[in-house]
Amino acid sequence: MNSKLDGQSVLTFIDDGVAAEKPLLKERILIGRAEGCDLCFPFHQEVSRLHASLSATEQGWVVEDVTSRAGTFVNGERVLEPHLLRDNDVLKIGTLKLTYREKKHSGETVDITAGMAAEMQRMQEEMTSAPASQESTKPVSIEDTIPIKTIPTPGEETAELFLNYYEMIGVENFEPDIARIHDVAKARLQDLQKNPQSSSADEPAFSFDEVSKAMFCLTDAKSKMEYDQRLAEDLGLDVNVVNNRVVPARRAGGMEEVAIVGVALIVLVVAGWFGVPWILRTISSFFDQIQQSTGMP
Repeated sequence: MNSKLDGQSVLTFIDDGVAAEKPLLKERILIGRAEGCDLCFPFHQEVSRLHASLSATEQGWVVEDVTSRAGTFVNGERVLEPHLLRDNDVLKIGTLKLTYREKKHSGETVDITAGMAAEMQRMQEEMTSAPASQESTKPVSIEDTIPIKTIPTPGEETAELFLNYYEMIGVENFEPDIARIHDVAKARLQDLQKNPQSSSADEPAFSFDEVSKAMFCLTDAKSKMEYDQRLAEDLGLDVNVVNNRVVPARRAGGMEEVAIVGVALIVLVVAGWFGVPWILRTISSFFDQIQQSTGMP
């Protein structure tokens, strides 16, 4: 298990006047308005459906923007590339502010209430201060006004509606690297934002919502394993579970074919070894008969 996934790090925030905290217990945390996000804010229209993500690395937690319109900010600076978080960093997602807190020692406790009290005070000051900045009053985009579809879990889909999430994202079936799935899906979603109707003859057209659903499922280790088992069943493959990951097993039929080819090669080698002298003797005997019949010396 990643050393960062020990419950030592949390996000604290105020949502609709209620103090809350989110322990960071997964390798990847998706933040957005769409149902299926780990941190879901469905009533905040300024938050994009897939706004930002947090990833656990050996260096610490990294935040990056996924497909937001308004941007993701850390301590007032817009995040343009993956950004390593430090204790007490403040993330701004839409009008929401989330404070990143971490324990530096095993016996230390995070003072959640102090951070939330400060955030409440900051919110009250903003409400009574000058009119909101241009950034906070930015019109809601068309993308953000699209109704959110309910995202069913893999088990809720019928066999007829079962879709290949790996194909939607653009990676190989059973891709084990969740970080790669996240990055490829992010690039795919960003492209769909710019060109919603883009498709080619060789590449099926999938919607933003469909690719989002695939990303929700395959960037969570537990749901990915469940989905992989269903995909293997749908494809008629035997699988093994190795280190909490589904790995397709070799088909028995394939091994039998290899064995048959091996036996055939052995037979050919043996036949050739013993057959060549016989062939040579047969040819020599044939020419001897010709010489005798023609009286040639």
